[in-house]
Amino acid sequence: MLLVPVIGLVLYLALHSAVLGLANLQALRVENQLKQWQKGRVPERLEAFEPALRAANRALAMQSGNPHHYTLKARVLEWRGYRSGDQAEEQYRHALALHRRAADLRPLWPDTWAEMAVLKLRLGEFDADLDYYLAQADRLGPYTAVVHKAVVQAGFAKLQRDPFVQPPLLETHILRGMSDRRTRGAIARITKEHRQQIMVCRWLQLAEQPAPYKSFCEQKS
Repeated sequence: MLLVPVIGLVLYLALHSAVLGLANLQALRVENQLKQWQKGRVPERLEAFEPALRAANRALAMQSGNPHHYTLKARVLEWRGYRSGDQAEEQYRHALALHRRAADLRPLWPDTWAEMAVLKLRLGEFDADLDYYLAQADRLGPYTAVVHKAVVQAGFAKLQRDPFVQPPLLETHILRGMSDRRTRGAIARITKEHRQQIMVCRWLQLAEQPAPYKSFCEQKS
């Protein structure tokens, strides 16, 4: 009598494992594409983003409760927005909605909050939501690479809008980002892009452990 329920359970577990494996395979395809784009190999034509987008959609169809799949699709849309010209805003808003869904499913993951903050910057929206995303990112991942970069990008963007107001968290993540080998180069690049070397070097020189940043401040602008 127990044989039928046992067989049913075994079949269910086998099917669940198969679906999980297929979803992960689709996610892996998206991740591989994202790695190529991060290396500068971003397609010129919008049609070239479709395979990655289809793979992300298939992963979501098989595992709609997996926050990582929402994050992957959001990243694909953000890259497509980068190439979309006048249609970029639509892509960024869609990506932001997907990140919000991922945050609902995995609220303690700092990377998601940081990526939402960056999308708000791309949309030019300096509002309470941006401040909330940055605060959440800092609270949940104070020493996370993507958080350092998001806070610094947002801080410099705010300074451009109002140079007399010191953005919260900016100095903290400048120091942390410059002392972190994963982000030192990116923070230096962002600093130069915004022409904030003098201010940043002043903070670095006053830091308790200035040694890791010495080479940046010795460089000629």
